[in-house]
Amino acid sequence: MRDVQVLEFKDEEKLHEKLNKETCKIYVCDEKGKELNSIEFSKLLKEDCCFIIGSAEGFKKYPKGERISFSKMTFTHQLFRLILIEQIYRGKCILEGH
Repeated sequence: MRDVQVLEFKDEEKLHEKLNKETCKIYVCDEKGKELNSIEFSKLLKEDCCFIIGSAEGFKKYPKGERISFSKMTFTHQLFRLILIEQIYRGKCILEGH
């Protein structure tokens, strides 16, 4: 597994500033994004990647990057962070053959 970052910003301007400096593959967590199963998600972790969590209001201007969805349902930020970290762990296990 490569370098994985999880970024969460309440200030959208700071988010866009940070992303303009990033060289990793960017994935925006969005309920309207592409839904992946665990195997498909694990393949994202083969390269340096950065997962973006927006504010409760969503994004006024969507950041660059591919949109992915974990569900059509809405989760609290605390719960979603836990779901995302668990899926990163699961993806790492899949890549390592566990």
